[in-house]
Amino acid sequence: MIHKYAIISDTHGTVHPRLHEVLPPVETIFHGGDVCGEDVLMELRMHASIFAVRGNMDPPGDATLPLQQVVEMPFGRVGITHGHLQEGTQESRVKSLVQMFGPRDVRLIIHGHTHLPYFQLTRDIYVVNPGSAGPPRLGSPCSFCLLEWDSERDLLRFDFQQFPWK
Repeated sequence: MIHKYAIISDTHGTVHPRLHEVLPPVETIFHGGDVCGEDVLMELRMHASIFAVRGNMDPPGDATLPLQQVVEMPFGRVGITHGHLQEGTQESRVKSLVQMFGPRDVRLIIHGHTHLPYFQLTRDIYVVNPGSAGPPRLGSPCSFCLLEWDSERDLLRFDFQQFPWK
């Protein structure tokens, strides 16, 4: 059986209409931070349950969004953080994230912050940045990632999609 999940980040207060087109079949949404508004979470919850973390643009005192979390999913543990505390090159950020979440036996690490889609398999851990699903910044395209899990074969498939803002 195929299970579908959405990985998004950096919505910056806006849910793009394109997301409403692709979210209906997903079971869970993972948001890698910079949500920038409870209304964004409420809008996304119309489609599926959501796990979200606080990014550098979210209110620092917002107790509803943790800086990081590990969630149990049928396909394994997922570590989620925004990634703004792991500055440096992509290589050093991935190394830091794997060091942070690796001991917690995660299969997937989700982060945002850079607005650039990214995927890497490191030490049997998938590290994914879906890019930014919010208004374009720094010349980056709008993007997100659909995750499919084949529960019969225990395979994960990542489908990165880009779309124009207008």
